Amino acid sequence: MGFYVTGHPLDKYRGIIDTDRYCQLGLLDDLELGDPRARFPFAGMIRSIEHRTTKAGKPFGILVIEDFTGSAEVMCWSESYLPAREAGILEAGAVISLKGAVSIDDRTEKRRVTGTSLKEVRLSKGSNRRNGKDRAPVELLLWLARSDVADLEAIHGVLTSHPGKTPVLLHLQNGTGRRATIQCGEQFRVEKSEQLEQALGRWLGE
Repeated sequence: MGFYVTGHPLDKYRGIIDTDRYCQLGLLDDLELGDPRARFPFAGMIRSIEHRTTKAGKPFGILVIEDFTGSAEVMCWSESYLPAREAGILEAGAVISLKGAVSIDDRTEKRRVTGTSLKEVRLSKGSNRRNGKDRAPVELLLWLARSDVADLEAIHGVLTSHPGKTPVLLHLQNGTGRRATIQCGEQFRVEKSEQLEQALGRWLGE
């Protein structure tokens, strides 16, 4: 349906991926493209991959990479694709990092990413303990068909009355199963408590 019932598969990598170290895929359109030589760092889970071959017989891959904010299609030409394939990291569910050249497609006028320097993201010892349930974000779910401005105002009031260090993710879900995820600003970080859970009960993501 476009959202995860038992938690995001990337949760244990949050302390690595969800930092200033990497650009967020959901904010791809906000990147400044003034320098055509710029390479942006991205990291996420491979949601799907297509293995293809050019007319000249060179293999390449089209990946869909997902992080906590969204997903993006990444083109990997032969010089980047082959080393990654030989390293065994081009599989659905693998968590990787890459350098991305971002450009605007002349035909669709949408931004596209060409990936290089693909590497596996590894967890350091103790990272699971540091990023366990207590540090997991508060995730809220709003169904667009049955939510309105009053819900947002109520959520705003609850978040601002429970200030803390825990990030908040807002999932917006439509009736067809498509989902957009927004990471709320630092001013909306909260302190987890039973009172907070009770106040946010009807919006807490399942």
